[in-house]
Amino acid sequence: MDTYNELSYDEECYSGITYDDFIANFPISCHNSSRSSSEQLDLFGATQRDDLSISNPLSANIHNIARKIVSLKGFLKNNRRIFWGYFLGAYNEDTLQKLTTFILDSRKKYWNLVDHYKKNNSIMAIQTLDPQIFHPLAPIETNPWAKSQLSKELMEEIWQDIERTYQERTLFQMESVRKSLQRILYVWSMEHSYISYKQGMNELLAIIYIVCYRDQIKYPLDHSSDCTIDNFEILYSSSQNDIEADAFTIFSSLMTMDLQLMYDISAIKLLKSADIQTQNRFNTLLQSNMHSSEPKNPLIARCNYIYNHLLKDNDLTLYAHLKDIDLEPHLFLIRWVRLIFSREFNVNETLNLWDAILADHYLDVMNKNTPKTSHFQLHLIDYFSVAMLIFVRENLMENDISYCLQRLFKYPPVEDISHLALKAFDIKRRYEIHSVQETNDIKPPEVDDIQNDHKGDTHDICNTSEDGTPKSVIIKILDDSTVVDSMDNESDNEDYNLGKNLKVNLKEELINVASKVHDIYEVVLGSNW
Repeated sequence: MDTYNELSYDEECYSGITYDDFIANFPISCHNSSRSSSEQLDLFGATQRDDLSISNPLSANIHNIARKIVSLKGFLKNNRRIFWGYFLGAYNEDTLQKLTTFILDSRKKYWNLVDHYKKNNSIMAIQTLDPQIFHPLAPIETNPWAKSQLSKELMEEIWQDIERTYQERTLFQMESVRKSLQRILYVWSMEHSYISYKQGMNELLAIIYIVCYRDQIKYPLDHSSDCTIDNFEILYSSSQNDIEADAFTIFSSLMTMDLQLMYDISAIKLLKSADIQTQNRFNTLLQSNMHSSEPKNPLIARCNYIYNHLLKDNDLTLYAHLKDIDLEPHLFLIRWVRLIFSREFNVNETLNLWDAILADHYLDVMNKNTPKTSHFQLHLIDYFSVAMLIFVRENLMENDISYCLQRLFKYPPVEDISHLALKAFDIKRRYEIHSVQETNDIKPPEVDDIQNDHKGDTHDICNTSEDGTPKSVIIKILDDSTVVDSMDNESDNEDYNLGKNLKVNLKEELINVASKVHDIYEVVLGSNW
């Protein structure tokens, strides 16, 4: 069946996306608009100015929406089928037309892969091979019969997990949907044979499939001269084949090498071909586990980092109690990290949480902002894990290991995930500020040094407060000789006395890096947008 005849309502009775939802959330370049080129409607109906560093309306709108999400001013209600693709880097196109073309091509490539593996593993195809070379007793590495059997076993393994995936929901009781999930996981596993399929991947895919399924056209449209209707009908197609292909694209982007390492250390084989930043993240993470008796497993290392570093820093009393009762972090953190909390909360709150995690990841990539304390991508997962532990600290502090495990395996219902997300972002922000301070070695400047280096300049530098806290956040932008300071608003004076009026001319540098300063200030100062 190629299309759904009727939408299957889940418990929340979500019933598709409308064209009005679409045009309200994307800048439409082919429409005549009275808005200036630097203003667009954002996802929440407000007028937003484009980010200084992004010239095209579509990319600027994506950026603005991501910033809204991480500031907890609202989560996505729809359009996740597209926005999550951008947040994960699956889509990078800067116009709706280019995006539409790319998605059509991605869908075609996916179904070509499906046909490829189906054909290669068919008995009919095997029977056409030379029986003198290819027969059931041939060596396994060149034996198509053996490969076909392994393929069949993989399909059966995936199916066993699919049958248990959100089986209480109407959507996942549909045979056609289950077959779609099985195909996606099978194709991905064949494309990543060094890991293949691992239990838990089905849970991640289910969340993505819900998103793609919900964001399908609700009502048929009457065509007009509006050139965006065609884009809308393609992007949010109700074809089951298209929903399946889009889910595969987003799932593949989510399952980056970093997340693959959370499922199987075999992904380490890719390190030789990985970028330097990825290698450094992995090596740093293993160093945190260097003196542990645990195997040098990146998942165990990440669990230990969350537990022995982040939790210890943020709630020493709780950490000491959990250590006293011998609660091992991997017992509950493996599930949280691998499934990205998809089994800890109801589906709608899980979608909101993923909005925050993916938008935060997108902004970090765009801003090239990864704190020293973060060793893997999607690092809001680490801070959110700590927030979850602190949220139930009273229950944990008063009980033994049996109750604590029960509490952490069955987390209490959360009606609004934004409360936990706020705590996670607060923790993350503190580490980012600390990381910036370490990187830039913030300290009161020496008067003589500044006089020699910036003689005759024209911008004031502020002093530090009595307790030693800098009144400005000094951030290196271009090189070690270039600084920008964010002045406190407590004084209306233009000059801040450091013993002498010292001035630095940053006009030329500020022109070149204004957009970067804008983004860094938002992260460091936690300003509202």
